[in-house]
Amino acid sequence: MWDELITPDDRSRPYGQSEAGRLWDVLYMLSLAARVTHGALITYQVAAIAKAQQRRVYALKAVVDGGDDGQPVITVMFPDED
Repeated sequence: MWDELITPDDRSRPYGQSEAGRLWDVLYMLSLAARVTHGALITYQVAAIAKAQQRRVYALKAVVDGGDDGQPVITVMFPDED
């Protein structure tokens, strides 16, 4: 997911796309979706400029679970990933 969504290609950078900005968008939209979702599975969408300067909406899911030591962990991924 990181290479496809978070890291913009060189043609998208002149349009204001950056890793920091895209990561912010992914996490901010997650925070909004988490406020209205009850449970351990959160689905949401993020828009970004994709290759060829086309706006693309990415569907994402976040899974809230206990980590190796029981600490809370949130994993963000595409819907078809585990």
